[in-house]
Amino acid sequence: MIMVLFGILDLLVAGTLISLKWGVGTNLAWWSAIYLTVKAIPFIKDPASILDIFSAIMIVLAIFDIYFIGTYLAIIWLIQKAIFSFF
Repeated sequence: MIMVLFGILDLLVAGTLISLKWGVGTNLAWWSAIYLTVKAIPFIKDPASILDIFSAIMIVLAIFDIYFIGTYLAIIWLIQKAIFSFF
């Protein structure tokens, strides 16, 4: 059950990262970056946690209108992680 909750939250974070392109959801984006970082810190040696921290960094950069291929890779990572958590 908790995996489904994390999947829903990861999907919300991906949506927030997508919406930042149009300047929507800046406050939610800060909370999303904090959520990803806090969730990743206890399991820092796991590659998935490292990619979560990378995604949090991409969110912070997107808040300041800095986009590149890493931003889109973070979106893809969060969406696929959310989808896999439902199964």
